Amino acid sequence: MSEVSVIIPAHNAAISIGDVLASLVPDHTLIGEIIVVDDRCSDGTSDRARDAAEKLGLPLEVHSVNAGSAGAARNAGINRAKRPLVYFIDADDHLVPGGLGRLMKAIESGAGLAIGTSVRKAAGQEDLIRVPAGYCGDPQDNADLYLLNGAPPISMGSGLVRAETLAGIRFPENIAIDEDTWFWSALLATTALAVTTEPVLHYHLDDQRTARRYLVDPRRSWLAICTEFRRLQDYGISHDVLKWRRAWIAQRFARQLIKSGRHEDATSMLRPVRAHPATAREWRTTRYRFLSKFGRTFGPNRGINRTPKEGVDNPAR
Repeated sequence: MSEVSVIIPAHNAAISIGDVLASLVPDHTLIGEIIVVDDRCSDGTSDRARDAAEKLGLPLEVHSVNAGSAGAARNAGINRAKRPLVYFIDADDHLVPGGLGRLMKAIESGAGLAIGTSVRKAAGQEDLIRVPAGYCGDPQDNADLYLLNGAPPISMGSGLVRAETLAGIRFPENIAIDEDTWFWSALLATTALAVTTEPVLHYHLDDQRTARRYLVDPRRSWLAICTEFRRLQDYGISHDVLKWRRAWIAQRFARQLIKSGRHEDATSMLRPVRAHPATAREWRTTRYRFLSKFGRTFGPNRGINRTPKEGVDNPAR
C-alpha cells in the first residue's frame, strides 16, 4: 500500500535531513517514494540524505535543481512524483509517528485534501498547537475562511493531497512569503476537504529567518505577493477577500520593519493597510502608525519586543 510520494525541498539541510527522514520510518509502508529536491546545496545534503535513507531502508531519490525558492523546489518534486498521494514536508520538520496513516485514513473519505493538527515549536516560546477547525462542506467558503484568518495556518507537512487535484495547481515560485498560503488556498477552493484533529507534524519555526524575509526590498516583495494572490481569482476566490488579504500582509511587513527600526519603510507599508476600511480600524494599525511616526521623529526605538500573541493572527505562519 505504498501510495504516497513524499517531497522534501532542501537547501543546505545536511544537519537536519537525516532526522526528517528518520521521522518517516514509522510510516514507511505507506511511502512509495521520497524525493529530496536538492536546491543548490553546498553542504553535502544529498550525500547525507542518501546515507540516511540507505541505513533506514527508505526509497529515496535525490533530484538536483537550481530552483531558488521553496515553491520552485516543491514544484520540481511534484513534476517527478508518481504516486496517487503527495505529501510535502520541509527538511527541518518531523512527521509524528503514525501521522501519515492518520492523514490517509482521513482522505479515504473521498476528499482531495486532508489536514491534520501540527505542533509549532520555536526557541523560547511555548508550543503552539494548530488544530484544523471551522471548515465546512463548501470549498469556496473554506478558501475564504482560510484567507480571512478564520482558520489556523496550515503548516507544510500537515496536509496530504491527491495527485489528481494538483492538475493546474503549483506553488508560486517568485515569492518567499505566503507561497504555502497561496497553495493551500487554491486547493481549498477546488477540492473537498477532510480533517483529523490528531497530531501529524512537529513544525520548527526560526523566528529570525522568518523576519528577514520581510526586510529584503519590502515594497517590491509585497507587490510580487499581491500579483500572485490576484491569480487566486482564477480559482473562484473573490476580489474582496483578496483585497483584505493584501492589506493584512502589508500590515505584517510594517510590523517587522518597525521591529528593525526601519520606520520610513514601515510608514510606506502602512498606506495600503490604512486604505482598507477593515484593517484601517484595527488597533494594530493605530499602534503601528504611532510607532512608525515616533521612530521617524525621534530616531531608533525598540519597536515591538513582546512575543506576538499566539493564534491565527500571528504573522509568523
